[in-house]
Amino acid sequence: MPSAICKHPTCNAIIPAPGYCPDHTSTYDKYRRNKDAAQFYHSAAWQRARGIKLASQPTCERCGRFAEHVHHTAPVETATHAQRLDQRLLMSLCQPCHSLTEAEDGK
Repeated sequence: MPSAICKHPTCNAIIPAPGYCPDHTSTYDKYRRNKDAAQFYHSAAWQRARGIKLASQPTCERCGRFAEHVHHTAPVETATHAQRLDQRLLMSLCQPCHSLTEAEDGK
């Protein structure tokens, strides 16, 4: 039987097929179920807001390394469209700090 490693960035669990282990399936299902959030992340408005944030704050706001992620301090699922794009509610983060912040937020 073929096996794969969980697609979660910090998990090395071996699973029978490509995807997520039982510990991480619910985390990613939450985003798959929220089509509004998925559409938002693919929108031109988000891409512009993300670009502006990374241009104005190119270093991680937690550790000072180069930032390649933008984190919402207000949950995307409950925020208004304007709040989702509000630069004051965004944080530039490096990948490790973004994963840590998501984990601390319980996402």
